[in-house]
Amino acid sequence: MLKFCRFVILVLVFVWLGAALTLTFFVAPSLFGDWSGVVPNSTHAADILSPLFGAMDRTAFVVFPLAIAMHFALLRLVASRVRRTVVISIVLLGLTLGATVVSSFYLTPQMRQIREDLKVEYGGYHLASKDNPQRARFGALHGLSQSLALASILLCFGSVFCVTQLMEAPAGAPGAASRSAVIPTRGGGSGAGGS
Repeated sequence: MLKFCRFVILVLVFVWLGAALTLTFFVAPSLFGDWSGVVPNSTHAADILSPLFGAMDRTAFVVFPLAIAMHFALLRLVASRVRRTVVISIVLLGLTLGATVVSSFYLTPQMRQIREDLKVEYGGYHLASKDNPQRARFGALHGLSQSLALASILLCFGSVFCVTQLMEAPAGAPGAASRSAVIPTRGGGSGAGGS
């Protein structure tokens, strides 16, 4: 059961982590890079990436609560000396989920609205003047969003590290050691001597 819980946690975390790494370090730079030529401008790139990051956030709202629930199952299975590691991993995943909530429900809606306003006013975000207050605010929000995304990735790696440290941890429910210390004998007594 202990190995199963660890396996499920790692799969859940890596589902989100793989998507985050791919979008953040490969897809986004490819679309926004001036050298790429994949899309004509940053407005089109944002139109492509926005639903992808939205899907990544929705994935986080599924996998992280499930992973945290599996951690609480782990708390009942691991030895008491390594429970602190499990708790640290729970905190790291909780912080990741919190960062995702802030990004999804506070930052992203504001950035989306600014993009729509600039599209109406200028025909596209990329056509707005660089000294436009809305564009400046968008840049600040986008920078904060990127920082939260990077922090979330690092927190996830921290959680993975914690879970992998449990690979060598002895499994045992609370009180298992004390129960095994009392060994009934054929004569009805207990302990090694049977007296």
